Amino acid sequence: MTLLIDIASNVLFFSFCAIIVLGTIGNILNILTFLSKKFRTKPCIFYMIFSYFLDSCFLNLLIITYMTVQYSGYNILQTNRSICKIYSYFSICLPLMGTTCLLLSTFDRCLSTSKSVSWRRLSSMSFAKRLFIITMLFLSISCIFCLIVYDHYDGMCTTIPGPGTIVLVIYGTMFLSLIPHTGILICGVITCIHIRQSRNRINIISAQNHALRIIQKMDRQLFILIFVQGLLEIILGVQRDIAMPYSFFTNSIEKSVERQQIEYLVMQLSTILYTIKFSVSFYINYACSSMFRKIFQQSMKLLMKRCFHFDRRN
Repeated sequence: MTLLIDIASNVLFFSFCAIIVLGTIGNILNILTFLSKKFRTKPCIFYMIFSYFLDSCFLNLLIITYMTVQYSGYNILQTNRSICKIYSYFSICLPLMGTTCLLLSTFDRCLSTSKSVSWRRLSSMSFAKRLFIITMLFLSISCIFCLIVYDHYDGMCTTIPGPGTIVLVIYGTMFLSLIPHTGILICGVITCIHIRQSRNRINIISAQNHALRIIQKMDRQLFILIFVQGLLEIILGVQRDIAMPYSFFTNSIEKSVERQQIEYLVMQLSTILYTIKFSVSFYINYACSSMFRKIFQQSMKLLMKRCFHFDRRN
């Protein structure tokens, strides 16, 4: 069983190295692509850009801290209460904000494809910015209780057994899983219905109307970009939603050494799958959307021209 733990640790180490490199590069390329003229005017892309930024922040915070704690010989989380509380706060707040940005993006797609003019008017940058600020403020304030729940316990930076742990599990289940995942599914189904209805209207109005067909194509491509990522978020998030509550609620139960080692392996694998969802969005976008590939290539060519032009001027 000692060999099992060694294998799990090595797999986690090399997986984290790959995830932080590929994830950071991918999120930067996502942001550069979505800042292009064709994308950046869309409110849903505004949410996605912040989602990728928050994903990068979470990846670097989680993995760099983990590497430092595991391989430097100095566990700052176990020796400094303030660092323990701040790290715990951001390790919950950042993925919560990122997931919420994805939910807001799917909500905007639902609004922008609606038949109702009044609903479509809400799909605007001014409304998106106000909604984003209000939502992020609410989430950052609601996570403050993590500063109280997390503390040093038995020489570890963890939650103190009691009501606080139960509140944390309920909060995480609601805001990290149940609400965003349900919202993404509902908005996805409604948006799909709206796009089908829009396609039928366009076919009836004019088969030759080029402008309407361009809008239809853009809606379809954005639907693919956002909701494929939403489905990945749900699939990789659900397994974590099962593993974490189990770990919290069985933490005080006496377990055999064999059971502890098996649960350790399962939790490490769960952690790898959970962090993957913060790092693969660019590669999913590139594989699924022809429009994304085209604009990404154009953005890279433009960036290279600007870099070489700047070098020549110097």
